[in-house]
Amino acid sequence: MFKFIENKNSWSNKTVKYRSDIDGLRALAVLSVVLFHFGFPGFYGGYVGVDIFFVISGYLISGIIIDEAESGKFSVVEFYRRRIIRIFPALFAMLVIVALVGSYVLLPDELLDLGGQILGASFFYSNAYFFKTANYFGGDAHAKFLLHTWSLSVEEQFYIVWPFLLVLFHKNRTISKKGIAAVFVISCILLSQYLVSIDQSFAFYMMPARIWEFGVGAVAVYVARGNKLDDRTSVFLGLVGLLAILIPVKMYNEQVVFPGFSALPPCIGTACILATNGRGFASKFISNDIFTFFGKISYSLYLWHWPVVVFASVFYFHELNLVGKVVLFVISVVLGYLSWRFVEQPVRVSAKKINAKLAFKSAGLLFAFSLLAVLVVNQDSGLKWRFDGRQNRIATYISYHGDEKYREGSCFVVQKGESFDAKRCLSISDKKKNILIIGDSHAAHLWPGFKEKFSDYNILQATHTGCRPLIDNRKHGDCEEFYNVFLHDWLKSNKVDILIMAGRWARQDMSILPATINEYKKYTDKLILIGPVPQYVSSLPRLLVWKGDEAVLNTSMLKDAIFLDPQMANIAEKRGVSYISPISLWCKNGKCLTEIDNVPVQFDYGHYTVEGSIEFAGMLNSIL
Repeated sequence: MFKFIENKNSWSNKTVKYRSDIDGLRALAVLSVVLFHFGFPGFYGGYVGVDIFFVISGYLISGIIIDEAESGKFSVVEFYRRRIIRIFPALFAMLVIVALVGSYVLLPDELLDLGGQILGASFFYSNAYFFKTANYFGGDAHAKFLLHTWSLSVEEQFYIVWPFLLVLFHKNRTISKKGIAAVFVISCILLSQYLVSIDQSFAFYMMPARIWEFGVGAVAVYVARGNKLDDRTSVFLGLVGLLAILIPVKMYNEQVVFPGFSALPPCIGTACILATNGRGFASKFISNDIFTFFGKISYSLYLWHWPVVVFASVFYFHELNLVGKVVLFVISVVLGYLSWRFVEQPVRVSAKKINAKLAFKSAGLLFAFSLLAVLVVNQDSGLKWRFDGRQNRIATYISYHGDEKYREGSCFVVQKGESFDAKRCLSISDKKKNILIIGDSHAAHLWPGFKEKFSDYNILQATHTGCRPLIDNRKHGDCEEFYNVFLHDWLKSNKVDILIMAGRWARQDMSILPATINEYKKYTDKLILIGPVPQYVSSLPRLLVWKGDEAVLNTSMLKDAIFLDPQMANIAEKRGVSYISPISLWCKNGKCLTEIDNVPVQFDYGHYTVEGSIEFAGMLNSIL
């Protein structure tokens, strides 16, 4: 996604000079993304860096096309020759090394998936691939080496159509180019917001919801060329733009509904800085040597940082502390620099010697490699010969899906736009005692076990991904609406015998949990709070394959779960409600039960398999 474009060789006299502030913007973007992915505090909204790059790309590429169209020199073949030279060398090098490393560290099903990822990255449809294969239980994202290439695919899909539209647009001398560009961008923003409202996953991955961001970059071209800004205006625009970028990086998190309107601040902010033509304090601030260094290596750094994240996730079975994150960041920077210095730069220097025929042949080499990689990994269904029989049996659970087992799409809402089937999930029985399970996916995974073990009860379920059953959910997307409509209103007229609260609890929940308990006690004869389940730094099946079960508890459990367990027990005791500690039930004498008849009790970092859910429910007979 992040191509380093040497402005001084690409633009006409209107925009020929190199702008160090554009490299500074690239640095802001790539550092935001990388630090977000490594989990550094203060960068929880760093994913907006992708959108910053889309705007920069739209600005630079649109400027090139406009210049060439106006001079009558635009060539489709030449345009794509340059794209290949910029994108393919570093991408190809990364794909080859990832394929080799993946063949060693990935489990069979993951390796098969890597083959599909390589095809998607090579043919620039990985955004569609991840949209199609991704779901809430669609495997560990931190085992997908090429997940980050979705953004490259969005960009290249955009540039399949954009050059032709822009050239046709500029041939028409009678229309207002600024007006049409503004109408186009506004229309696409509204489309993006609409797509977010009906399917956030589609909006995130697919080009139609992102096209306006490139358009904002194109509008910035017209603003920069058509208006000579005075120094005061340039300073003001630059500062506003910088704040519009930095505030979302700091304030956004993964609960923010994105893209849509939420993407406006970083995109408009980027356009503001671009429109100043390098003038003003903000442009000078981001033009220092450190920022321009990261800007120049931004494409390679982006390519390499996510494979480093994945490798650490699948092969380093410990929770990363700050020092570990810094080490991984430094490794990413070194790999990014080496890729820029020894792959990107040599190709760029010899770019004029690479004619279109050679460029397209090189692209063909990448396509051939991707097909070969798929053929190789499909041998023995993901090279199963690397593992013994028990390991292969455990490894199959890496692709386990909890969706239909948790009643996804009816009683467990996963995506924005899905309907909650209140008639099916909240039907009170007059003949049996009613148990209501509320919470997020860590409540939903209780359903199979309760259905099996408590058939004498009527089990009700109201669960929503990411929505812990707290009375203050204003910062969590659809959670406030879900609990207000389907729980608070419903509970006021439907008292249940037993109400069970469960979730993937977080430290910040502890302040509101006492008030939440007091609220829910009004609607039930018996309230039960279920604490955190044993949670691991990687998928439990992977841990069992690579390390066995002896070292799992001591080295690979997430500390937050262990920290919260006694705190929640104390809160429950003070509020006079029952508390169930899954950690205490699963873990005895320094060792956790991780398998039942060679079946893992959890299929990812913490969600139960059906067998695990049934086993856990069986432990609760005396409590219920």
